[in-house]
Amino acid sequence: GPESFQKQWLEEATSIINKHPEIYGLSYFNYADTPKAWGDAVTPDWSITDSTFKSFIQKINNLPKKQNDE
Repeated sequence: GPESFQKQWLEEATSIINKHPEIYGLSYFNYADTPKAWGDAVTPDWSITDSTFKSFIQKINNLPKKQNDE
């Protein structure tokens, strides 16, 4: 989707991540999906821009530290 949607989605994800103390790590693959994995549908491209990724990382880094993170 458009970059504005991606940023909004990642901001909401940050909020959800913050509500779940059992989450200790994140992994993101900035790439298009495997060709033909979706059959004849257009292969989704999950990539985001560097600025969107950096914004997401900044928000993640600004989350309150969890008790065991000291």
